[in-house]
Amino acid sequence: MDLLDFRYDKYTTTGNDGIIEKIFNILNIKNGHFVEFGAWDGIKGSNCRKLYEDGWSGIFIEPEEDRFVNLKANYKDDKNIVCIKSVVDRDKNRFDDLVGILGK
Repeated sequence: MDLLDFRYDKYTTTGNDGIIEKIFNILNIKNGHFVEFGAWDGIKGSNCRKLYEDGWSGIFIEPEEDRFVNLKANYKDDKNIVCIKSVVDRDKNRFDDLVGILGK
């Protein structure tokens, strides 16, 4: 089976929506939690927007101010989505530290 045969785009631009859907169908994964780095507005080009529409919860991380404003606006009323304005790196903005604040 070639996963590329299942490519289609609803929000992504390179067929990832279809590939992700096929992988989760094969693994029988119906819902879960996602993390998207460089989330932009959480819709356009998003690898996780379709998962969100399918009932998944998750974290969108976006460092650019104007994109983050739109991201927050798009998910402002959803308690299952966390939006974080930050870059992720190996120093002061480590992923574990960024999401660790969610449990506090």
